[in-house]
Formats: sequence, structure tokens, C-alpha cells
Amino acid sequence: MGQTRRITQNNKASSIHAGFLVAAAVVRMSFTNFLGLFLPSLIVERVFASKFINDYEKLSRSWISKIILFITTTIAIFFSVTVALGFYTVSSIAITTCIIHIVYVFVYIYLFRKNYIELRDINQGIYQQNIRYTLSIKFQLTENQRVMKMLRHYNRNIYGDYWYYSN
Repeated sequence: MGQTRRITQNNKASSIHAGFLVAAAVVRMSFTNFLGLFLPSLIVERVFASKFINDYEKLSRSWISKIILFITTTIAIFFSVTVALGFYTVSSIAITTCIIHIVYVFVYIYLFRKNYIELRDINQGIYQQNIRYTLSIKFQLTENQRVMKMLRHYNRNIYGDYWYYSN
């Protein structure tokens, strides 16, 4: 009887430890997923900055950052829990990650070129007649270009290290 009680207590203790281990793994994966979605989140923010280029710095649009953070956090936690529960294979996780980052790269290239062309046109005096405040638009385009160039260097470091360590 004493041995049965000890085994039961050991099972309870091991299940509690296993629960803590799974919870810690989910929290760690959530942070890792959040970091993996960091660059795409920055690009989404720059898309909004390009869309509202006329008054992006003047008007407070805190809803943009709140929505981006909410969606990014939700996706990170969702994938962490479902991966921990074993809903995905390693290959499906790799394919999903590749798709997210390929879309990110294409949106990055499109946005970089679009902002570059618009900034070049304003600098050369070629712009639409309905644009009244070229100085504020020029500032925002310059800011977009600065952030995009910073991301380009960051991408080189991340993907370069990834390529280097994978070989």
C-alpha cells in the first residue's frame, strides 16, 4: 500500500513537471515565432505608412500598431500551441515559414522600388499636380527608404547567417 501511494505521488509530480515543461516550451516557441514575424510586421507597418503617406506623421494612427501587434502575437501563440500539440509536421512548418518570408521579400522589394521611384520623381520635380505638400511626402518617403535600408542590412545578417550555418 505504501509503495502504491509513492508511485501515485511520483506520477502526479511527473505530470506537473511535464505540464510546466510543455508550458515553458510553448512560451519559448511563442517568443521565437514572434521574432520570426518581426520583419514581416515592420513591412506591414511600412505599407500603412506608404498608404497614408500624406498625413502619416501628422495624424495619430495607433490602431495600426495595435492591430499589427495583436495579429502578430495571436499568430505566434496559435502556432506555438498547435506545434506543441503536434498538429504539424516539420516539413509543413518549414514550408509555412518559407511562404511567409517569400511573401515578405516580395512585398519588401515592391515597397522599396515604389518609394524609391516616388522619391526620385519628387526630387526631379515630376509629381502629380494634386500633391500639395511635397516636403512632408518627401520626408515620409525618405523615412520609408531609411527604414527599408536598415531592414536590408538586417536581412543580410539574418539570411546570411542562416545560409552560413545551414551549410
